[in-house]
Amino acid sequence: MNRWLWGVLSMGIATGISGCIDTGTETTDPSLADGSWTWHLPPNFPTPAVSADNPMSEAKFQLGRRLFYDTKLSGNQTFACASCHHQDKAFTDGLTVSIGSTGDVLPRNAPSLMNVAYNSTFTWVNPDLTSLETQMAVPLFAEKIVEMGVNDNNRAEILARFADDADYLQRFKGAFPDEVTPVTFDNIIKAISTFQRGLLTGNSKLERYQRGEVSLTAAEQRGRLLFNGEKAECFHCHGSFNFNDQVTYVGKRFEENLFHNTGLYNVGGTGDFPANNQGLYDFTGRQTDKGLFRA
Repeated sequence: MNRWLWGVLSMGIATGISGCIDTGTETTDPSLADGSWTWHLPPNFPTPAVSADNPMSEAKFQLGRRLFYDTKLSGNQTFACASCHHQDKAFTDGLTVSIGSTGDVLPRNAPSLMNVAYNSTFTWVNPDLTSLETQMAVPLFAEKIVEMGVNDNNRAEILARFADDADYLQRFKGAFPDEVTPVTFDNIIKAISTFQRGLLTGNSKLERYQRGEVSLTAAEQRGRLLFNGEKAECFHCHGSFNFNDQVTYVGKRFEENLFHNTGLYNVGGTGDFPANNQGLYDFTGRQTDKGLFRA
């Protein structure tokens, strides 16, 4: 059964946070296969949209949670998903640019995984990565800039690390009971994506204020008014319940995925960004897309 983030934390991923608050909206996911999953959502949070071929289940969530923190998933067994997504940093790494398992430097930093179930595109800029499952292939299998370092030479070895582990084998069979040979990269991706969809948070002071539970200080009220007013104009890109303008959920009508230029760079006076970080332009080739990134 899914909990809000602090409930997930209390199951032993980290210490210092305890308790499971079930005051949110409880809904059964329409994609459920085995009835083991119930969303416990923060108030006013819609039900996340889930890939039809990867329905939520408790067994899959728990397997994905274990895989997320396991360095055996990387080629050299030194790196886990959690190496770039630290739980104590809102599942980011706190770096300007992230470093892969073999020392390769990535062009950008690791995005937060909080409420990632509601994203309509993934990474900072790729418009073609529209599901967690498709996104997972990038850190796993990328060879130009290595992250996890899975390749054709070590795939069989990596799968054997899990297939030869009795506990893992039992977990894979429990998560994918209809498969004779469940230890596959496809199922690894499905399990980790399921875990990531369960990382929900909706209990910031602002959200508690919106629910009428706390009051804001005078400085916080000034900040809230600036954020939501035309003077600072933050709300134009960060006005949704998930503080961005790329959100999807059950029942959401299709809208164009938006990308934005904050004017951070103007290389050569032509509006260019650094050569390896041109934003949406790297995918479309359109001059007007230079410097456009996801909010």
